[in-house]
Amino acid sequence: MWFGEGNCLPYDVSTIQTCRSFIDDSDNLTAELGLKTNPFKINLNKSKVGSETVIYKIDIPELPVERRKLQLTHCSRYTDPSRPYTYGVWIELIHEKEAKVAIELDKKYYVDDVNLAQAQRETIGTELAFVLTQSCLDSVDSKDDPQCMYRNGGLSKYILSPRITSVIYPKTPYYLFIHSKYASKTIPSFTLYISDISHACSTNSFDLELNVIGTGDGYQGVFELANAMASRSICTPSLNKGFWFKIEGTEQTLDISTCDSGAFDVTLDLIEVKLSDYGLNNTSTDLSSIDCNSAPAKCLATRTSGCGEDSRLARLIQRIDSKHLYFLFLQINEEYAASINLTIKSICPGDCGKRGICSTSSGQCECITGYNLVDGICTLCGNGKLDKDEDCDPTIEGNNDTQCTDFQHVVMDKLMNLKNVMEDMDVIIVYV
Repeated sequence: MWFGEGNCLPYDVSTIQTCRSFIDDSDNLTAELGLKTNPFKINLNKSKVGSETVIYKIDIPELPVERRKLQLTHCSRYTDPSRPYTYGVWIELIHEKEAKVAIELDKKYYVDDVNLAQAQRETIGTELAFVLTQSCLDSVDSKDDPQCMYRNGGLSKYILSPRITSVIYPKTPYYLFIHSKYASKTIPSFTLYISDISHACSTNSFDLELNVIGTGDGYQGVFELANAMASRSICTPSLNKGFWFKIEGTEQTLDISTCDSGAFDVTLDLIEVKLSDYGLNNTSTDLSSIDCNSAPAKCLATRTSGCGEDSRLARLIQRIDSKHLYFLFLQINEEYAASINLTIKSICPGDCGKRGICSTSSGQCECITGYNLVDGICTLCGNGKLDKDEDCDPTIEGNNDTQCTDFQHVVMDKLMNLKNVMEDMDVIIVYV
């Protein structure tokens, strides 16, 4: 089997441990480690005080050499399906009440951590993986359903530590498997963090900056299914794998597209929230009270197509405003590997200069009668007549003015269009 991807070595199937044998022997393992309480059986029974987040911190030491055995898992993406074994540690979780929780490795990662790692393009964290199941198999030959729930191989491209979010139902055991990828190494000591959350959108989203979206080709990113988390949205109540993004509200139209990806199945959900509905304002930094799966959050738009007749990729063109905050869920409806290219850019500049409407199908301005679309804006350039504020128009029949060029005319009209837009924004224009 593989000990590290592609590195084939012999193994002894008789030494492989199952979830049940690991958990049943965890009291003895706890004693061997010199611990007073069993860290492999966790009862999540802390009471929440006010709005304070409940956080459990569990330190797991490195296992003794003789305890570092291959474990059986049918749920990980990081094993050979014909030999589903890798090094790992099992932890049993029980909660007294229903709760939404985030389970993380190394530290509790906040939105700012995710965005900083993305901006610096430097990898951090421990390269392990998570699996959460509702079944704890007792035999390598077991034919029982492993009841795989969630899995994650890293929070993002730059944060290698895994993270999953889940609804935990009362007095029902769940089994968390922390493991190496393809048995590449035994498990080092690590710290596990379990915290209550309202929703993944407000605690584990990528920040999309308006200055990036609004310039040039806009925002571009590549997202791998292996890093996706399972989540729900008010647009799509079923549980799906994907990524959350936060977009500050502003007066513009967005073109959100996955059309440059391979032949995958994608859904785009755009959620609109009003901060005051959650007791928040524009200066609030802790948005963790926002739940994108229930009112007052609003499903502004959802899209499952838009990239061609035979494509299952999605493209969404949507007007947003400055009175709301927006969360985008990039949903990847695939079971195995998938790589999605996401682009988000601002289109129809200046709201088409108030001279047209932004088409939700083409992503371009559709100009009112008498105006032409030139370089993305509606302009009087080239309409065959001399209009107000125009010195000339080279498309007028019989025009022979050698100083009247397309360049001069279009630039002049763009300046007038900019003047109109700035006046709409109450910007004072000073002519010098």
